[in-house]
Amino acid sequence: MIESELSSFKKASLPVLAALDGAFPPALIYLAFNMGTETADGWAIPMTTDIAFALVIIPTTKDATESFLEKLEPYHLNPFSFAIMPIFALANTNITFEPQMLSGLTSALGSGIIAGRVTGKTVGVSLFSCIAVKLSVATMPKHATWRHILGVGMLGGIGFTMLIFIALLSSAGQGPILSEAKFSILTASVISGLVGYFWLRKVKSQLDKPESERSTL
Repeated sequence: MIESELSSFKKASLPVLAALDGAFPPALIYLAFNMGTETADGWAIPMTTDIAFALVIIPTTKDATESFLEKLEPYHLNPFSFAIMPIFALANTNITFEPQMLSGLTSALGSGIIAGRVTGKTVGVSLFSCIAVKLSVATMPKHATWRHILGVGMLGGIGFTMLIFIALLSSAGQGPILSEAKFSILTASVISGLVGYFWLRKVKSQLDKPESERSTL
């Protein structure tokens, strides 16, 4: 917020608008699968954006001097991303695997959650980010391309704890349906993570090539 991608209104507008507008398409997709069913009131499940750890309360500097935060951040990146966050998320899901979970993936509930997360988040984040930039409400992050924004939208489908909390408040939180909802949430997160990873990996490999050798993504 002091010197990086949230340091001005236009810079901060893009992630804020992407998060807000990225919530509506997942809810609409879920309703398309579940309208008129007992799980229709679970429309808020796929639209939730989950909580992530961040380094804060540690001050940085406004000039080019490297602060303690900037020195500390690289050492936290891998442990937080690949150990602490996954353990925290899986521990809070409290999933007990049961045979009916697999069939639940193709039910209206499961299909709505998966399609809402995987497709809805990608479309919502990418589309409304594009609109915000074109209208000059927000600016693109430094060195970012629209292919990066699309990849971020794909990764937006990852989520555990808040989605399950919302499921508990809806009819999906009753009996065995909750297990199906949890497994669908986990499946959507895995799909979103893998698709986003391989997409951004492909983008990086293309951008690392000389401009004359790049293919169109």
